[in-house]
Amino acid sequence: MLALLFACETGTVVVDNAEEEKDDTAIADDTASDDTAGDSAEEVPAEPVTDYSAYTGYRHFYAEVWGYACDTTVEETGTELTEGGAYEALAAECPSCTNFYENVPGVDSICDGYLPIGTSYRAILFTEAGGVATFYSYSEDSGTVEIIGADNGLEFDGETAAFDYTFNYYVDFEVTGEMYFEMTTPE
Repeated sequence: MLALLFACETGTVVVDNAEEEKDDTAIADDTASDDTAGDSAEEVPAEPVTDYSAYTGYRHFYAEVWGYACDTTVEETGTELTEGGAYEALAAECPSCTNFYENVPGVDSICDGYLPIGTSYRAILFTEAGGVATFYSYSEDSGTVEIIGADNGLEFDGETAAFDYTFNYYVDFEVTGEMYFEMTTPE
């Protein structure tokens, strides 16, 4: 108090406004946050979902006979079938399957030309929760489909389906492969 008296006598008034300004700012900040709190709710991004319309992937073929080994990997693409003769034939062969594909390999034959692999078809039962599903591979001849191989324990994580099966074309071939599906985010 004495300091104030002396300050008044000399004509200079010292006031500590820092505390008052701090309190005014805090009140203004509280008011601003209260006004906007109810106006904007944070949007939760949508979960990505599997696009089943197409895939890319590969098949690895292995066979050995009389000292000769065929050990080849082929890149492939697949397009979902939803109608047409191949679709109807596959649906008749596997009525519980959920998806049908035309599978196109990057080459027409492997193993020095001994094994023709042309276009084939796939019928798959995907489970809603992903995980284990069923996979069938078919060839087509004059409008009829014939099973090449099957995997009843297809591993599927929503993006990658891994399969394996064996088939016989003069010798037994072991086949492993993967199909990669794109993930999309719904709008």
